[in-house]
Amino acid sequence: MKLQGLSSIRTIKAMKTGLCSAQFSSHSQGLPKVKLSDEELVSKVLNRRWMLHIPDTEIHQIKLSPSQGRNRDGPSGNLPFLNNTRPYFGDDLMEKGSEDPFFYVVRDDLLHPLVNGNKARKLDALLPLLLDYSVTDVVTCGGCQSAHAAAVAQSGTPSSGHIDAHGNTENHPRKVVIINEGAGDVVALLGVIRLVQYLCQSHLLGKERQIKLVVDAGTGTTAIGLGIGAQCLGLPWEVTAVMLADTIDAYRQQEQKLISDFRTQFGFHLTDHCLNEVDGVVHWVARCHQRKFGNILEGETETCQQIAQQTGILLDPVYTLAAWEMATQLSREEMEGGARVVMLHTGGTLGMFGLAQRYKSYFHKLKEGLSSVKVALH
Repeated sequence: MKLQGLSSIRTIKAMKTGLCSAQFSSHSQGLPKVKLSDEELVSKVLNRRWMLHIPDTEIHQIKLSPSQGRNRDGPSGNLPFLNNTRPYFGDDLMEKGSEDPFFYVVRDDLLHPLVNGNKARKLDALLPLLLDYSVTDVVTCGGCQSAHAAAVAQSGTPSSGHIDAHGNTENHPRKVVIINEGAGDVVALLGVIRLVQYLCQSHLLGKERQIKLVVDAGTGTTAIGLGIGAQCLGLPWEVTAVMLADTIDAYRQQEQKLISDFRTQFGFHLTDHCLNEVDGVVHWVARCHQRKFGNILEGETETCQQIAQQTGILLDPVYTLAAWEMATQLSREEMEGGARVVMLHTGGTLGMFGLAQRYKSYFHKLKEGLSSVKVALH
């Protein structure tokens, strides 16, 4: 299909360089270069229109007992988990009486049944921008492509219809934008930074408490956004990203690129700010069980099933199980009055349907379990 090259190039260039809606751009024109407080800086950067009306998300507390045995090697093993859906975030003294380690789970997987987790956070700032520029078509690559395309289609932008010989839809020019794999663009960072601003409120995680924030890393964009948000707000948070799809050198290269892009786009806000002195904002770590990206290992499906039965939280063995295992490991290490461990659930549970088709033998027990339930009900 032939696309209107001029329209496409103009749209892409405007998004890459303008970044913000017309409303935001008008506020930034002529802004003097002054040193801003953390709250002022983030307020300026996040002064824009959003897809999500509010950044709120549920936070659950997962308690585990280290005294139990394991049915396989790894941090999760056969540990029993208990989900407290209404945790208390007050004085740490209230928590020191507990003998069992625990960690918090930020339930971004509950934001939307289809477009949830890191996809919703990346689209939070990106989708309004697409609408501002009257984008009609979105070209993406990577695992997030269906979610991005679905979100744009649901927004009401024309993306189908009769196409003439010049690539126009019903005689209307088409505007096409290309989104990097995993929405690995500086615009996508803003929604993640908005999440950090929400989480650090005093009635939630707070600004003073030491936090180890764990996330699974595909392209690494979400982790980098979390790290930049913590730096901009001056939070004593360490972002730990479990590498899944690339080498540590590649992740660090992506990290440096997005930090540089962020400085370039928001340089008028970052004068004398500590982010100018930072080369890295993420602690990159390998996952517990190494494998080729996309593969799953024996026992991981059973572990996800066990966690779902005990907590009601759905994990997938490719992405979110890696973050869960790392959060479990860190919660043990930080048990003696150390940092609080928080896992960001990045969603991705729809991927379980594809895995069930590819790895049928790993999922047969789930089918047998459902059959047993049906028999018991009858």
